[in-house]
Amino acid sequence: MVKDAPAFLSFREDIRNRNFGDWLEAHTSLMQPLHRYKGYITLDKEKLNFFGQDKETGSELRLSIYRYEIQQLYHGFDGDFTPWETRNLGLAWKPLRIVFVKDNCEYQIYLIINYSLGRCDNVFWMEMLKDWLG
Repeated sequence: MVKDAPAFLSFREDIRNRNFGDWLEAHTSLMQPLHRYKGYITLDKEKLNFFGQDKETGSELRLSIYRYEIQQLYHGFDGDFTPWETRNLGLAWKPLRIVFVKDNCEYQIYLIINYSLGRCDNVFWMEMLKDWLG
């Protein structure tokens, strides 16, 4: 089983430290949702991978999260990524949040998967990830 899709990714700190320009871009018609990295996500038997590029620096991000590292999956808004961060106040899509532990540090990422015309596949990916985690 290998699944893949284009995706946007942000770490919790990216959302917390967004500036007015980031907010404005996410609320402008035909622009992409709030994110720091744009790339591709793949899911295989052992891990979830993200390969992408930092929109601010152009540097590459390669992130692999093994199944056993995932502590929490959540589909929806929270205190950091609120409905106010979206152009449609969360009526059309919600972020997918993954909390994981790597090298004794906890990380939190937000994903927007296969975004197009104000919609995304986060509901599908949430169900697939829940099944994958077993």
